Amino acid sequence: MILGIDHLAYNVCDMETAQKELEAKQYRCVFKELQLQNPIAKRPVLESFQPVHDIAYFIRPGAVPIEITHHHSRYADNTGPYDIQDNFIFLSCKNLSEETDFWIRAFGLILISETQLQLNSPLPGRGGTIQLQQKTERKPSTLDGRGYTCLALLGKGTAAAADRIRKAGGDTITDPFEMTVNSKRLNISLHKSPSGALIELLELKNNF
Repeated sequence: MILGIDHLAYNVCDMETAQKELEAKQYRCVFKELQLQNPIAKRPVLESFQPVHDIAYFIRPGAVPIEITHHHSRYADNTGPYDIQDNFIFLSCKNLSEETDFWIRAFGLILISETQLQLNSPLPGRGGTIQLQQKTERKPSTLDGRGYTCLALLGKGTAAAADRIRKAGGDTITDPFEMTVNSKRLNISLHKSPSGALIELLELKNNF
């Protein structure tokens, strides 16, 4: 069961500049963690795996939360397929119909126009709209690529969600692994859509 959007990951090489950029857009930093351990399980989605990374989590009313990430490496040779404006997430993909079908079947999004999908959430501020945009050529995405690299979804029963992802035409990259972020214990797994867009599933270890 997908409960909503946790964040859109924004990979940068300069945390301070990125923080100022978001603050100028009225985002507020909720927490920051430096030298956070990088699980080995994430190696397949990093061009240059480093043992630690930095994160900072930002929110703004009426907008999708953004998590700045810094992987202690240069940008990988790719650009994330996502972009953002308020609660609109833009996703570039090669095949619009295949990608649309995937997000509906895997996560229960609602088609509201030919290229727009709505994610409704029972949690305040966790819904949003995905706007699909066709792009014929794109290098495979990694978490250490430039820009918005991964969409993180909050859910319960992520094992069942992973099964739906595969049946809908996506792929599972990692089995669930545990991390503690902002003093919260999480089960995390990484997946990709038919177009190769990275998706992170997060499940709190304690009950909601």
